[in-house]
Amino acid sequence: MVTNAMVTDDAVTIVQQDPIQLVQAKVPLDSAADTFATRDAWGRIPIAIVPTRLSHIRNDHMIAAIALAILAVLAQTALSTWWIVPVIIPFVIALVIYALWSSFFVSIPEGAAGLLSWGGKHLRTINSGIHMVPPWVVVSHLVTLREIPFDIPVVEAQTKDNVRVTVTSLCTFAINDPYRFVYAIPADDFSQVLHASCQEELRALIRQVRAEEVVDLVRAERENLADAISADVAQYGIEIVKMKVTYVQPPEEFLRLQEQRQLALWQREEQADSHALAQKQQEHTHLLARQELNARLERDRDALQLQIQQAEALKQISKLEAEAEELRMAKLDERLRTFPRAAKYDQEIERRRASHAPSTPATPVSNSYPRIQGATVDSDTDPGSSDIAHPFVAPNALQHPALRSLGARNISG
Repeated sequence: MVTNAMVTDDAVTIVQQDPIQLVQAKVPLDSAADTFATRDAWGRIPIAIVPTRLSHIRNDHMIAAIALAILAVLAQTALSTWWIVPVIIPFVIALVIYALWSSFFVSIPEGAAGLLSWGGKHLRTINSGIHMVPPWVVVSHLVTLREIPFDIPVVEAQTKDNVRVTVTSLCTFAINDPYRFVYAIPADDFSQVLHASCQEELRALIRQVRAEEVVDLVRAERENLADAISADVAQYGIEIVKMKVTYVQPPEEFLRLQEQRQLALWQREEQADSHALAQKQQEHTHLLARQELNARLERDRDALQLQIQQAEALKQISKLEAEAEELRMAKLDERLRTFPRAAKYDQEIERRRASHAPSTPATPVSNSYPRIQGATVDSDTDPGSSDIAHPFVAPNALQHPALRSLGARNISG
């Protein structure tokens, strides 16, 4: 008796299991279909059946015919009548014919194959259904053709880094050659052979991986493992359909170290993420500061450009004003030379200003506005000189407080 681990979602339950998982049964041929669908006390379904009676002649019908004939003879003798036996004989013949006719047909249940033999020699294999077979040819074995699950008990193996782990797996196989399976090895012996082959290949697989990689083997189909086991059992007419690792249990100390390592890894990743976030924030802050500095420099440059433009405009205006003043003075000199009597108008304005303001101390006109030297104006000889000289008097002189009223009165007169 060995122990096997049954995997659940919450825990691992250790159950007792018979080491022989593959068995064959011995039942009548008519009960083969029910036997292939019924489990025994260990939960096993037979994979091969040996009929308890090799001949497929219906003995029950033959016995019924003989018993009916004997009863008819005894009844006719006891009752001293002649008609009982003639009446019963047709029924007896019918039973015998039915028994002989049915013995030519064999029924193979669905999902199974039958092996026919004669005189202890294998003839051929027939599939499910009703087949016409001579009565002297017998059905020696019935073999299931369905996929059969085979549970691999607990295996302890060392990984590539010398860590012992506990592994359970499930192997699914099918019988593709019933003749070779039946006559090469008994079913119970094949169970041990398959068990040993699966454990050997599992240990070889575990030795190729590291301890932290063992968990990745769970629930995944291992095609290379199935191919390796198929090569070992192919001589028995068996094909491994698939192989799965159902449970892996590393040592508790290793699991604790793995948890600590994983926790440290997560903390390191969290610190790296925090550092990256802080670095990004710092980069964004520097970028924002550079953008603000660039914007301020741009504004200062625009303001400086505006000041330069204003200065250039003021310079241009001053230049234009100087040119206009120079042009005006040139025209003034030209007109004074053309009209020399205009200077008399200036003297008259000064005289009138002095006579209209006797109480006001006389202020030399030459201190407040320019006078025109070297020119005399005669109003009698040049009556238009006073009208021409007035526009050419310097603007500052005309703005003098003492000359405003005189200039206005003279112009109106």
